[in-house]
Formats: sequence, structure tokens, C-alpha cells
Amino acid sequence: LDFGGDEKAEALRLASALGISGSANRLILFGDVDATAQLLPLVQNQALHHLIAESLPNALDRVVLTARRLLDRTSAGISPYLPWGLRGKGFQISASSHRSTALAEMASDLEALGLSDRFKEAAATVADEFMMNAIWDAPVDENGKRLFNHLSRETPITLPEDRRVEFRYACSGTDLYLTIFDSFGSLALDTVLSNLERTLKGGSDQINQASGGAGLGLFMILESLVEWVVDVEPGTSTLMVGRIHVGGSFRQHLAMPKSLHLFGGGPA
Repeated sequence: LDFGGDEKAEALRLASALGISGSANRLILFGDVDATAQLLPLVQNQALHHLIAESLPNALDRVVLTARRLLDRTSAGISPYLPWGLRGKGFQISASSHRSTALAEMASDLEALGLSDRFKEAAATVADEFMMNAIWDAPVDENGKRLFNHLSRETPITLPEDRRVEFRYACSGTDLYLTIFDSFGSLALDTVLSNLERTLKGGSDQINQASGGAGLGLFMILESLVEWVVDVEPGTSTLMVGRIHVGGSFRQHLAMPKSLHLFGGGPA
């Protein structure tokens, strides 16, 4: 659904209506949404599952990729979201202590690339939130009960031996990609949407006082990225891919319209 130009208001109204009817999870919105007031109704009505900014580099390729992923849930993995041949550096995370090691190595590599402090801070924010979610929030037992999300983020954690978490980053020269994969698949897309709604509304309700965190992680991730992919295979895996445009100034990066993809869905 293209909501550019004069048809934007009507297209957004239609998308919102599809969300109310429960038919929006296969709807692709294509265009630049540049106002919170336009996003909030979509989130409230569960209509914001696939938003591709028209001004995003390779936006049309993203439309094709998204349609293919919706039609074929077996076409998973990180590689379709990265430029061809780009691999970067990866870390196997089996304990919370590995988080600081990965962050330190990434900081050193981004320094070597000559990225500005603001880009490095944005990357560190996203990477830290990605890893905290995978280490403390994602792990569940065989009954789906969360194992660690009630604990302080300062509490040392060792993940179950048969479950893996992988963090990876790569830079194409114009875009920095951050990815996290966990083998739990416990994230509920309703949770993402409800937190996004709270973030867009702003105010004191933006801060979730639930155990395990301040609840501002979603806000910080969205603010730091131009594109965010959340792909859940319930009970099996969760993949997140974040994209930071480093081909211009940090101010230009922040001004770029957002793209968001929510595939699948885990338990509540």
C-alpha cells in the first residue's frame, strides 16, 4: 500500500481499518511517515507490521524481500537484509559477561572505521539493548516461563547450553548493520506494538516499571535506527536486524524516515 502524495491520509485510514479487522500482518506500507500522529493510529490498531520508507536506499528491494518473506516463511536468516557478501564480525553469547566483550570490540572496530562519536554511541545503544533482550528477556523454560527477566541487568547470567545467541555487526561503508539471533523465539509482537504505542504517546507512561529494566529500550532502538527488523519463529528463534545510515552526518541519519518490519509472533 503506497501512501505517498495526496493519498497518504486515505491510505493510512485504510491501513488502520485493516489493523482493526486483524488483516494487517501481511500489509506492506510504502512511503515516508514523518509524524508521530500518523504512526500512532496504526500502532493502536495493530496495523503497523511492515513500514518501508520510500526514501530508504534500496527501498524497492526491501518491498520485494518483505513480500517474499511473507509468502515463504522458510526464507529466513540474516543474509537477505545485508548487502551481498557483507559478513562482518560475530560473537557467540553464552553468558552475560560476553556482552561487555562484544561491545568493547565493536567500539574499537567502529573507531578504526572513523565513525563519529554520535554514530558509535547509537551503535552501542542498539547493540546493548539487543544483547540485553537476548540474554535476560528471551530465555524461557520448556513451559514458556521466563527464566531471567525478573533479575537485575547486573546479575550474571549463563544461558542454557543447548540455546545459542549470536550478535553480529557489519559496515558497508554507507550503512552499519547490527543483528542479534536467539534460539528461544519467545518475543510477542503484541509486546513490541504495545511498547511502541507507549513510546509514541510519550509522557510518564512511556517508562515501563516492570522488573528487569526501565522500559525505554524500544524507544532508544527506534531513535537510533533507520530500519528495524523483528522476525520471530515462535518457540524456535528471534532475529533482529538494525540499520544505521553512516553515509552522511548523524543529523541526516536522525532525520531519515523509519522503516519497521514485524514478522511472525511469539507467546504473550
